[in-house]
Amino acid sequence: MTVRHLGIALFVMTLALARTASAEGQSAGFAPTSTSGGTGFGAPGQFVISMGPTTDEHLFFHKQTGGGWQLQLSPALDYFLTARVALGGVVGFRYDSTGGGNGDGSTRFDLGGRVSTNFDFNDRFSVWPLAGLFFERTSATHTSTTNTWLELYAPFLFHLAPHFFVGVGPSFQLDLSGPDTNQIGIDSVIAGWF
Repeated sequence: MTVRHLGIALFVMTLALARTASAEGQSAGFAPTSTSGGTGFGAPGQFVISMGPTTDEHLFFHKQTGGGWQLQLSPALDYFLTARVALGGVVGFRYDSTGGGNGDGSTRFDLGGRVSTNFDFNDRFSVWPLAGLFFERTSATHTSTTNTWLELYAPFLFHLAPHFFVGVGPSFQLDLSGPDTNQIGIDSVIAGWF
């Protein structure tokens, strides 16, 4: 089985899992908490604002001594349509003042959509698998490149306080176009929900 086949199989399994969870459903309402005694995360009507790994590093600013600088920001917003099933998106921006050669710099924009589901272990721990399709456009010195990829990510979450969590888990990126730079790793997320 090739890496592409593995990625596609994981994506299809995630969609099937999301469909099963959506069949369980709960009554609609604005950001209710779970009645099952879990973390309260993943009820219909909840919004989640997160900074996580679906478009490279999610937030940084670097400045080199006597040189250029880089800035990157990639926030995400997810909305739970049903019990445990959410749709969301990521918008990313990166600027590198020296990345284009000749001191022109480079600019990158990312856009992605994703589906996710949440499963509680108890009132403090859960797992939040996400699968998404992403597009990137980088412009530098009168040229541009594009890339499209599938991202799978399954962070294990620790709910520090009501409506706030941090997490870490495995991630996989399958390039569909652009450079063949598939990645596998461990990434982190920080988020709040309301």
